[in-house]
Amino acid sequence: MAQCGQPVLNRSGELVAISLGMYIVAAMFVMIRLGYKVFVIRIHFNMDDWFVLASAVATAPAIFVNVFGTTVNGLGQDIWNLPPHKISASIKYFWIDICLYFLDTTLTKLSIISFYIRTFPSSNVQRLLWATFTITGAWGTAFVLVGIFQCQPISHFWTQWDGLQTGQCASPDGIGWSNAISNIVLDIWILSIPLSQLRRLQLNGKKKIGVAIMFCLGTL
Repeated sequence: MAQCGQPVLNRSGELVAISLGMYIVAAMFVMIRLGYKVFVIRIHFNMDDWFVLASAVATAPAIFVNVFGTTVNGLGQDIWNLPPHKISASIKYFWIDICLYFLDTTLTKLSIISFYIRTFPSSNVQRLLWATFTITGAWGTAFVLVGIFQCQPISHFWTQWDGLQTGQCASPDGIGWSNAISNIVLDIWILSIPLSQLRRLQLNGKKKIGVAIMFCLGTL
């Protein structure tokens, strides 16, 4: 029991289980996809395959940080039960997770765009997709840099909580909302490109709906 008489909260185990479980499932699908190309149909990786692999590789350290960094140092527990050094360490690992999240999100989007580039040969669509690819890459790079340098000095991100340190940080709400909104807008835009090409496919209505659902699920 805590000093206030309430039971001590510790959900670290749940966070670890969710992180590992979701990554294992995702990694299995990546391995199936790439393994099928290498060992069954025996073709070289395309650009979208490399981005899928890069995304999976970039996610691995994020999971490692979750399991052996943030949760070990108190994520999922009541903050008032943690010693000061664990609070700082947990926030520091959370900062690493933020940067890796921005990177992984970008690589995933670039993989989807690369797949569309390979799928739709029309020159007009190709130009549109390459422009989207460039914008997405710049968007992701910008947010990775913002994530890294959002506080000056950088260490102020995980030391400011005690109110004893000097430094300044950009608004975390501003960064979070701007990323969320631009992320959604990009997703809608990326999805709209293949959907706009459905009318040109020589398919009946039901099959077009099926293809549209496939693209929507793939983007999600």
